[in-house]
Amino acid sequence: MQKSDAPFEEVKREARLLGEPMNEQDQPPPKLRFAETPEEQKKWMAQWRSAEVALLEVKREELRALSDEEAQAACDLLLANADEFYVPPQMRTSSGLVEQQRIFMRARR
Repeated sequence: MQKSDAPFEEVKREARLLGEPMNEQDQPPPKLRFAETPEEQKKWMAQWRSAEVALLEVKREELRALSDEEAQAACDLLLANADEFYVPPQMRTSSGLVEQQRIFMRARR
């Protein structure tokens, strides 16, 4: 693959993720297979543990690379509607545990 083909390959990959039909040159996605044996489960967990370390490092690098303006814009976005959802402790009628259990029971069905 040449350098000029790289953006096209990325667009093709994104199109597949969005559900575009595949053409004859594309390979079907691999079938999911569960780790069934204890050895496979240990390998799977080790892989995810190493991925966790790598993903945390990427996250740290991205946060370090933010400019002050970008960081402030992200904070503003997060806090934009915070006052609509805050309920002071003295006005709460419950801890939310009963509501959470109700949601989990509905999801279970």
